[in-house]
Amino acid sequence: MRFHAMVVSGDLVGSAFALSERVAVTNGHVVEGRRPGDTVRLVASAGSDRQADARILAISRHMDLAVLSIPAGFLPPVPTEPVRSHGGLAVVAVGVDASGGPRAGDRLELFGHVTEPRKDIDVFGPGLVALVPGVRPGFSGGPILDRSDHLVGMLTAIRRGTAAARVVQAGAGSAYAPQGASAIADEAFVIRAHELRAEVARLLAASGYAVR
Repeated sequence: MRFHAMVVSGDLVGSAFALSERVAVTNGHVVEGRRPGDTVRLVASAGSDRQADARILAISRHMDLAVLSIPAGFLPPVPTEPVRSHGGLAVVAVGVDASGGPRAGDRLELFGHVTEPRKDIDVFGPGLVALVPGVRPGFSGGPILDRSDHLVGMLTAIRRGTAAARVVQAGAGSAYAPQGASAIADEAFVIRAHELRAEVARLLAASGYAVR
């Protein structure tokens, strides 16, 4: 939970986490309607709900990713050690409940495992699929960690069951899936950590922002 922050962008609610002392990430659809230079509100999930404004540095055209500038010390960055994802890898998803149910606004940690180590979807980016029972709107942009807190990737979309033909995103237009019980899902599409970090580095270099 210490790596997670809730993102409030107008009526949209999602998740974010830090890659370095001053750089955080979330999904592009969580900040839909905003552009680089705009700000969103972050609320740290650990401790006393500390809040800070985060400035949007860049929004990727290649994956569902937005890069944020955050105040130094606001969030601890996730560990940098690489993780080799494989089928069966145990994972933890960290997010906020934005489903409109009785736990709305709660920060949650949900346990699951990787089912497809490679699953690229054009609209979202290079990723993997994990079974995470109970995943719901509000987890978009949040970290998927292994049991040693190393970053596996960023949760980007959810769907109900392996037989579901339609992806129910926490976005691509909204940071919410349909409200109520139908919003609760069990599969998550996750942008892989290696490709996520590479795209962040590319975007920051293009913007001239010095990573700290």
